[in-house]
Amino acid sequence: MLDFSGEQEQKNFNYGPVPDDSCVFLKLLLMEPKRKDPKDKNIAIAESGLKQLPCMFTVEKGEYEGVWFYQNISLPVGMQTVGLTAGQVKNCNIGGATIKAILTSSRKPLQVQNFEVFAGLVFPAKLKVRDTPTQKVDKIDHSTKYYWNNEIKRVILPTDPEWAELHQKGEIINYGGATVGKKAKDFPDAPQAEDSQTGYTYNTQEPTVHEAMEQQLLGNNPQQQQQPQNAAQKHDDVPF
Repeated sequence: MLDFSGEQEQKNFNYGPVPDDSCVFLKLLLMEPKRKDPKDKNIAIAESGLKQLPCMFTVEKGEYEGVWFYQNISLPVGMQTVGLTAGQVKNCNIGGATIKAILTSSRKPLQVQNFEVFAGLVFPAKLKVRDTPTQKVDKIDHSTKYYWNNEIKRVILPTDPEWAELHQKGEIINYGGATVGKKAKDFPDAPQAEDSQTGYTYNTQEPTVHEAMEQQLLGNNPQQQQQPQNAAQKHDDVPF
């Protein structure tokens, strides 16, 4: 006898993006960079020489469980080995603060042996929708498709007012929050606010569930198709 009585109930999958200013639990996965730091396989080196920690974040539970997005975290200034512009220094300071906050929120010590410690960490965060959409050229009809992605706005700490409520409820969804970026009007072909809740507004530039299944049948690996998030970031935002 084949017993499936202990399996989970099926659920509807919300493709996202998660609305602006919503608070959820994220799970961190370290991505393998294509351009690795020779001294640390987890560190990516951008064309500019900037060192970053390439991550994939997945909503751990709640209405948007399974929604995921990529985000590169710039390493602190003291870990960089090239001259930095003022903008890069700012990004490195933000990155260092983000890394510290992730460790604090995850109840981990602030002094760690290596970046392997970050793999699998679960922590609460407030999200936003990226200002600009990701663009991807369809391999079949060669049309350009646009996708709205999330990114971390702020890691939630034990001292933050959302901490207790989020741990009690599991999520705090801002249903009135934007689901498209601030520069949506600059991309008229991208999903706009009025249609951002349809099944065509997926949270990442990766294939939908059905597209991913089709690619797997064709022998393609969608996880290897990560593209730069936008042209302005391509020098400092490393494709994995």
